[in-house]
Amino acid sequence: MGRLAHGEGIDRLIRAVAEVPGASLLLVGDGPARVALERLAVIEGVADRVRFAGSVDHVRAMLCAMDVFASPAGPGTSGLVVLEALAAGLPALYAACPPLEELAAARAAVEGTHRLSPRDPESLPRALRTELLSHQERHGARLPARSAGARYSAAGMAAAVARVYERLAGG
Repeated sequence: MGRLAHGEGIDRLIRAVAEVPGASLLLVGDGPARVALERLAVIEGVADRVRFAGSVDHVRAMLCAMDVFASPAGPGTSGLVVLEALAAGLPALYAACPPLEELAAARAAVEGTHRLSPRDPESLPRALRTELLSHQERHGARLPARSAGARYSAAGMAAAVARVYERLAGG
């Protein structure tokens, strides 16, 4: 979910789907790399298993259509889309998500999350296979909605933004 741009790791997702029989990929968003990514899906032989949804108004509906959420975007991402996936009850595979990394460093990792290794090209297909097997073992049931804590809740984020505005306004 997000901008389809070069360097976002979407090519890794398409290649991972090629390595995981039966897996399908739903890409939500649009951007300058879309045509190249569509071509890559054809080259990898998975064009029939990769769906380009384009930009959508209702992200929640797209999350409800997924069994596993994967975010290969590296440093520079805020990770908020990963938190949305957790709130929707999805297992989340991610390359970078500062809120989850903070929790993992504090030994308070969130259940159903897995950080992808930037140096291991097999980490994404391996994690995807694992999560798909877990999904089958749960008979398709979702995980419970999870959060990265009060600091990253809607109320917590709104309060943080309000504090920024207050500081800028001199209040």
